[in-house]
Amino acid sequence: MRLGCSLRGNFMPINNSGRSGISLRELLARTRVAVERALPEAVWVRAEVSKADFKGSYVFLDLVERSTKGQVAKVRAVMWNARPLLVRFRQQSGQDLTADLQVLVQARVKVHDSFGLQLEIIDIDPNYTRGLMVRQLEMIRQTLEQEGIINRNRQLSLPEDFFRIAVISPEDAAGLGDFQAGAAPLERFGICRFHYFTALFQGPNAKDSLLQAIESASALPPPNKPSSLPDDLWVIGCRYKRWFTFARPLFDVRARVVSVCHPGHGR
Repeated sequence: MRLGCSLRGNFMPINNSGRSGISLRELLARTRVAVERALPEAVWVRAEVSKADFKGSYVFLDLVERSTKGQVAKVRAVMWNARPLLVRFRQQSGQDLTADLQVLVQARVKVHDSFGLQLEIIDIDPNYTRGLMVRQLEMIRQTLEQEGIINRNRQLSLPEDFFRIAVISPEDAAGLGDFQAGAAPLERFGICRFHYFTALFQGPNAKDSLLQAIESASALPPPNKPSSLPDDLWVIGCRYKRWFTFARPLFDVRARVVSVCHPGHGR
């Protein structure tokens, strides 16, 4: 003989309140019908990527909207057949799809019994993201010009010979080994001396990590070559919403050399 009972199956808990309610599954089913009636077609949505998880051919995203008061909206999104979209986005925007990017996506609104409400992304507009980066780059240049520091580092006198170079790159960057192989003979024969610093180039902590690396590079003993800021600074800086706080110290650095390099993307 077995005593006791199980809460599995069709067992209904005793309810003395007089309210029957509806099941969670029924609630989600009604929500799904309402959403499909209100938004039967895919819509274009502006958002910021706060998180990106890549799992095989799938990409799971957290999309958010921010205002001056902080985050005001958030939703989960998924790209089921992501590779073609990611390749096109990279080719046309010059960026990988990462956190902190502003994006314009075409998505269907779905309500699932297990996952709740989420967006299923079927397209992404690379020109929207690239256009924002170009406008932000122009804004930072104007601000640096107004503050009178855009050419400050370039005005340091050039040396006649020998160089000391600070290299900032992601840890285990795909191209770092090739860069070091080319730099090793120069250092072996005393032509150049290289100091390597690692930093995050992607994600929410990238700006602070890069600033810390720049400060470490700036603390080196005075070298012999002034800083020559790369023309593709925006590739490093424009992926951050507050990227001016990264670029300004770079232009205002007092050390005579800080070469900010990105020798390949992290493996």
